[in-house]
Amino acid sequence: MTRNTRLTLSSAVALVIASALPATPTLAQDSATLEEVIVTARKREENLQEIPIAITAVSAADILEGDVTGLEDIAALAPGFYFFNQGGSQPGRYNTQLRFRGLNQAQFSPSFETGALFVDGVYVLNGGTSLSLMDIERVEVIKGPQAAYFGRNTFGGAVNFITRDPSMDEFSGELSVSGTDRSRFDVSGIVEGPIIQDKLAGSLSFRMYDKEGQFTASDGGTLGDEETWALNGKLVWQPTDALTVKLRAAYTEDDDGPPAQAYIAGRTNDSCAGKTIQVKAGGTANPYNFICGQVPSVGQAVPVTGSKIIDGNTQLPTNLLNLFGFGPLNIQEAYANQDLPSGVPSMGRLGLLRETLRLSAHITYEINDYSIDFVAGHNDQKANFVRDFDLSGFSNGYSSDPQSLDDTSFELRLTSPQDGRLRWSLGVNHYEQEFTSSLAGGNFFFGCFGAEGGNTNSPCLNVGGLTVGLGPFANSWAQSDETEVLGVFGSVDFDITDRLTVTLEGRQQNDSLTKGGVISEEGLLNGSTELEFKEFLPRAIV
Repeated sequence: MTRNTRLTLSSAVALVIASALPATPTLAQDSATLEEVIVTARKREENLQEIPIAITAVSAADILEGDVTGLEDIAALAPGFYFFNQGGSQPGRYNTQLRFRGLNQAQFSPSFETGALFVDGVYVLNGGTSLSLMDIERVEVIKGPQAAYFGRNTFGGAVNFITRDPSMDEFSGELSVSGTDRSRFDVSGIVEGPIIQDKLAGSLSFRMYDKEGQFTASDGGTLGDEETWALNGKLVWQPTDALTVKLRAAYTEDDDGPPAQAYIAGRTNDSCAGKTIQVKAGGTANPYNFICGQVPSVGQAVPVTGSKIIDGNTQLPTNLLNLFGFGPLNIQEAYANQDLPSGVPSMGRLGLLRETLRLSAHITYEINDYSIDFVAGHNDQKANFVRDFDLSGFSNGYSSDPQSLDDTSFELRLTSPQDGRLRWSLGVNHYEQEFTSSLAGGNFFFGCFGAEGGNTNSPCLNVGGLTVGLGPFANSWAQSDETEVLGVFGSVDFDITDRLTVTLEGRQQNDSLTKGGVISEEGLLNGSTELEFKEFLPRAIV
């Protein structure tokens, strides 16, 4: 059961209890008139019913009425768009992935994504989780290639969150509270109003989210704990009718426990006997252990222990450190001494800790119906994910997957008047990104390798005759990259008739990419690969 309460404060106080019914995206009409919905998917205001691209707009009303709390719920309202908290092979909320119309890529890296997320037109690197929706005016899900307007990583599509401007003439506030009987609570609120009447306004919003894990492991800990708190602030300054300046800052912290995931081994749950084989070196063919058909559920799967328990560790065993000769060092000290990218939090427990800061500015100046827009953004995200590497109840191995994301972008755009038959837009943008992550087993790994009889699934702390060892994957940053992008883009629209318009769009983009390698104090070195791409990306719409 879910209960949602929203409190609105203005000249009067209203209390609304809303049931969690699915929202209808803002494409519908009432019995009498068709609602006019304005979108900015092509960097200018257009009527949703007239724009010649596939787009779903989710309004603030849709978000409230449908109990929409994140991109998973947005995806349910936008056909052809999918969002995954678990992107790639990493469990939990560590890596996110946007997918449009089934387009996907085999490895996780921001430089190779086929869909991208934007907030007020600013690219948000790995930003799919923990977004606060309290100050959102509209979410636009744009399907199909969007390179001309949004640049790289938008071959499949783009999602743009448009935040609402605070009121210039009155104070108001909202509070939204939701909870379930399964220990999931979500509280968010916003206050906004004028600072200088008709000139300067501001808003401040927050979100606190907490969910208890839905499974209990055999060591007594829970699997699936999630916690988020977020704070957003926005200022809008309008000194003249021609000039508008918008500044926004957002800080988010995620603090999760071990994710609700376990390993179901094909070796002990093989249902494809005699149907699949693997051919080893020398031409030897052996049966392959696969699961055919339905995957066994909890209580049916047979783990490597032979018991009917799907399990995983929720705590780091300090006695492993003594076994490896660390002496009196505890697990917290061991992780604190590892080589982490600057700013990445050190962790002495299993789970995820992520800190994100996002800054943006949007300046608009209008002269004789021409519009000059300058958009700048900076994103800084530091995360560490410590996990049970083999997802079994044994203390076989653990890894730490630190991640550092830092990017800065700016865009300058000139747009012609929009009331003539011929309309155009021309712009330039620059983007720099530093992404540091291993995603190949972790930066720091320790555990037991090899057991008596070659059974690596034996509980390594309880079986004699073990061969044990410490295996650090220090400075193994296979998925790291540094990227610099310069793009020049433009579009031309011409109305041939009142009902027929031809649109030509294009972007010339130059990418410089340094990929992989070993990290040193100076940056990416030793074994890295440097790549250069220069492409012209056109699109024509009739």
